[in-house]
Amino acid sequence: MQALFYGIIYAGMYSRKQRKKELIHRVLVYFVMTLSTLTLLAFLSFTVIGYQFNLETREIEQAGLVQFHSSPSGAMVSIDGAKFENTATKKVISPGVHSFTIKKPGYSDWRKELEIKPGKVTWLNYARLVPKEKKVESILKIKDIRSVKFSPSGKYLTGIKLDGKPSITLVDLTNQKPQKTEQPISHKWMRHCSKPQEKSKNYNWSVVGWDWDAEHFMVRCNYSKDKSQLNDWLLFDRRNLDKPVNISRLFHIDIKQVEFINSDGDGLYVLRDNGDINKLSVKNKTMSSPVISNVIDFDIYGADTISYRGIKDGKNLAGVWRSGWSSPVVIYSDVESQKNQVEIKVSHYFHKDTIILKVGDRVRLWRGSLEANELVADAIQYKESFVLGRPIADVSVSGNGRFILASDKRGFVTYDLERHTVSREVDMEGSKHVGWLDDYHIWQITEDGWLLMQEFDGSNSHDLMRASGFDVALGNSEKYIYGLKSSGGLVELKRLHMQAAN
Repeated sequence: MQALFYGIIYAGMYSRKQRKKELIHRVLVYFVMTLSTLTLLAFLSFTVIGYQFNLETREIEQAGLVQFHSSPSGAMVSIDGAKFENTATKKVISPGVHSFTIKKPGYSDWRKELEIKPGKVTWLNYARLVPKEKKVESILKIKDIRSVKFSPSGKYLTGIKLDGKPSITLVDLTNQKPQKTEQPISHKWMRHCSKPQEKSKNYNWSVVGWDWDAEHFMVRCNYSKDKSQLNDWLLFDRRNLDKPVNISRLFHIDIKQVEFINSDGDGLYVLRDNGDINKLSVKNKTMSSPVISNVIDFDIYGADTISYRGIKDGKNLAGVWRSGWSSPVVIYSDVESQKNQVEIKVSHYFHKDTIILKVGDRVRLWRGSLEANELVADAIQYKESFVLGRPIADVSVSGNGRFILASDKRGFVTYDLERHTVSREVDMEGSKHVGWLDDYHIWQITEDGWLLMQEFDGSNSHDLMRASGFDVALGNSEKYIYGLKSSGGLVELKRLHMQAAN
């Protein structure tokens, strides 16, 4: 019995010691797991915000994130000559200058050298690959067509055909085989035109532009009457070409410039010969009181923001007006600005409005918000400027609002609002035309008659096909690039396949 009693006491003491050891072991395991979890979370947090350990310098550094994409997709990307990976990816890369290569069988390699900045996201999602073997088709020939304009997205083309009886020519490019429609121009459309005058050489027709949904386009006819030069502005619905609306006749006004407000063909802003800008409703046949006066020319952004050049009290000025404002805001005024070639535009990028002012050889930029009822001092602020180095002839903005292009006949530079950098100057000597193909690519017609495509900074340049000018478009879900070639009065519509043959 005594032995049994001491045995029970000993067993109880052993059990308490064992439990204590197990408890200590569990606490240690919990502590290690917690520490590991916190370490992992800290590592992941640092990784997410771009920090990594550099094996060469043995230091922790903040890296940059690069995101890739290509058109067509399914290409492979290489960084600094390393192995290739699919372009639908992103990479954390050490800061500094790196070289990138994107490859896809059947296409020319895409290459770019770029500085990656710490803590920043760099988007290389605009690589447009060009087939090595270019397939170019002649899909339509039209005799003696002038003033050709593609619609946005390259869905349609319209121009003025002067061979025989003058007509409005519309080409539908939404199908594989283009469909052409011709509508004879009628003297009944005009304000001051009698039938014997219908074929007079005094009547100069031109296509001015399309609305953004490619439903309507505007045509101007300039002609002489009683030794005066007049303009008639005709609004066409592409689905009903025989019934254009003569805006000049409808409102009994002389007009210098017309801009679409929306895509229903109803709302327009017009600059009258007297220098007033008015808002028109075609359906309601109503015209607003002047929103701005003393205007030379203007540009419209969206449906409610106007930038303009004007002259008042002997001063040349540039300003901005937004629907709802009681009056425009003058951004620049100078008695000498007429010599300095002033130009002003408004755009939008990354949640902010941009005011772009060109004076002489310099482009100045303001960023902020134009939402307020008036342009207050804190709403939009002057940021920076860049120069071409000689008088700038033209300023344009990419469709996404990210790039500002400043050019003359010799070349151009672009400013990148994302990276706050100015490109090198890109040579354009002898080029006849230049324009934006998409948000990242510029087209131009070279002196020797080639359609050339390059990126906003001049990189990845390609001669695409023979072309004469007029206009260029990327169309049909970006499968084709359209261009025009003129020879002996015959205009040839050409199409380059942007997908390599399998």
